[in-house]
Amino acid sequence: MDLQYRWLTEIQPQDAVKLEHLLMASIADDGMLGFGESDSALIADYVAHLGAKLNNHIIHILLIDDVMSGRAAGVVVVTQIAHKTSCHIAELSKVIIEPTFRGAGLLKMGLRKVCQKATSMGVTRFIFDVREDTPSAKLWHALGFETYGRLTDYSHYQGKLHAGLFMTARIEELHAR
Repeated sequence: MDLQYRWLTEIQPQDAVKLEHLLMASIADDGMLGFGESDSALIADYVAHLGAKLNNHIIHILLIDDVMSGRAAGVVVVTQIAHKTSCHIAELSKVIIEPTFRGAGLLKMGLRKVCQKATSMGVTRFIFDVREDTPSAKLWHALGFETYGRLTDYSHYQGKLHAGLFMTARIEELHAR
């Protein structure tokens, strides 16, 4: 597997297509709720919204490309808290690993890249939220994130309530793992 980890400075048309495919893959396996598989226009709008935030320096996007296939293997969206007393904290606001690439260690390497970028921005702590009782929640715990809160009605989708976990990790502790 030949992977390229790159920080986007803008979302080029080919990157938008890759991001849309990643989102569709995550929706198809219920990794991401709130969109239907036929909501391609909404997904394109979501990617355009990410592009606007990136252009306004509100977020940072790490795209993980599989060089051999030309597809995106994953993405990490980082949002640094803007308030001066909390700017040492960044949220991992969206993390998706394409299902066929899961279990290959992409996220661990991607997290190293995100830690390096965050450190250069003065960030010392990450926060993250995830649906409880998902493989993703277990993975974040294994990577060194700790739960600091739980919300029973974190997500409402198709008449069901899903509990969510709020997680955190100090960057220096992630580096030490």
